[in-house]
Amino acid sequence: MNRLSSLILVLAGGAMGGATTIPGPSILLPESATVVTVAGNGEAGIDDGQGEMAQFNWPTGVAIAPDWTLSIADYANHLIRTISPDGVVATRAGNGMPGSVDGHGTAAQLKGPDGLVISPSGDLYIAEADNYQIRKITRDGAVTTVAGNGRRGDRDGPAREAQFGYPTGIAIDGRGVLYIADRGAHKIKMITPDGIVSTLAGSGVPGYTDGMGRAAQFHDP
Repeated sequence: MNRLSSLILVLAGGAMGGATTIPGPSILLPESATVVTVAGNGEAGIDDGQGEMAQFNWPTGVAIAPDWTLSIADYANHLIRTISPDGVVATRAGNGMPGSVDGHGTAAQLKGPDGLVISPSGDLYIAEADNYQIRKITRDGAVTTVAGNGRRGDRDGPAREAQFGYPTGIAIDGRGVLYIADRGAHKIKMITPDGIVSTLAGSGVPGYTDGMGRAAQFHDP
């Protein structure tokens, strides 16, 4: 999907009676897959509300909770939004002004949130590209900084001293280790549960080379 789209779309296994119900898991076959609009009216904006009455501005990342609530990284609005299973869009974190402020819910500030992942415990982790940081939203809505000192760079080490070049993708494993696609550093990095950032793969020089760890090369992962 085009990054500039202001719609949230899903694939459903077969036709749906309405465009605001998020389907359960299904096996998608080419002849039966149907694209439906879950939320957004196609115009850039910041409105919460039901389904296509809501507006987004450059939605990038999406994560799905076990109850089928969607979390959306609304990049250009500097917000994290949610879409409930019945299609209601709400703002979960951020006040719409770009910044790097920890706090609860809309008292926090974000800047250019991109990739999202939900941990097994239900915390939402954010690859916050324009702040060069990794942030976390706990289940009760507290926003905290996990890693990155807020300055662009490429530095491993203790989480709050580390630097990222432009983190966009994020994943988590069963041990709680975070994996970061650091687009600006041309690397894949990892963050251990005890807060150490290290380079898993990539030399830092853009290229296309297979190999072991830092001998490999990536270009804008």
